[in-house]
Amino acid sequence: MSERPPPIVRGRDHELGVLGEQIGAVRLGIGTVTIIEGAAGIGKSSLLKEGRQIASRLSFRVGSASA
Repeated sequence: MSERPPPIVRGRDHELGVLGEQIGAVRLGIGTVTIIEGAAGIGKSSLLKEGRQIASRLSFRVGSASA
């Protein structure tokens, strides 16, 4: 069994927990919307990257875009 890599987000246990709950709800067929907002430089992109990795590990197809 391979060891899970450490999360790329530090000090965001609560936020990662919320993302995990949202992803878990989707697995059960419950649609969700999650808004991630905040000032520049606080780790929004890193949090989203970790969320994508969680979803990918659970066999979700994951896409992303930026403007």
